[in-house]
Parts: sequence; structure tokens; C-alpha cells
Amino acid sequence: TENSGFRIMSNDDELEILSLDIFSRWGEKVFTKHNFIPNAEVVLWDGRFNGEYVVPGVYMYKLTYKNEKDVIVTEIKDVTVVR
Repeated sequence: TENSGFRIMSNDDELEILSLDIFSRWGEKVFTKHNFIPNAEVVLWDGRFNGEYVVPGVYMYKLTYKNEKDVIVTEIKDVTVVR
């Protein structure tokens, strides 16, 4: 199957996503979204920045969410764009 977009999946239906930011390897923010729920069928990021597809490679994302104990957690991970 084709992975044509990036979305956040979780086993916790109560999870509240506060923000998702995606950055290029040079630290330029290429995507941001605030206040949404995980597991949505809709693609959050389609790999574009300013209407153009980004260069394939590794991008960093910062995810901030409120967990089941109402503690705000920030995770920084990577996502690889391939074409």
C-alpha cells in the first residue's frame, strides 16, 4: 500500500493532541497543526510545504499532547519522506 500522508495514531481514544510541528533538517517549520484528535482518517501532512512537495529525506516532528493523567508531554521523533 502507498503511504501518501502522515497522521498520528494512538491506542488511547482520550488523547488530546495540543500541537504537531514538522521541521526540515535545517530547522525550518514545514507544517503545523493544533488541537486535534489522533486516529482521524484524514491525512494531517501530505508532504508539501508552500504548495510544493518537500525533498525526500528525514524530517523531525515535535508532538505535544495531554496524556490520560492530564500531564502535558512533548515527544520529538523523525519521519522519513520517500517518493
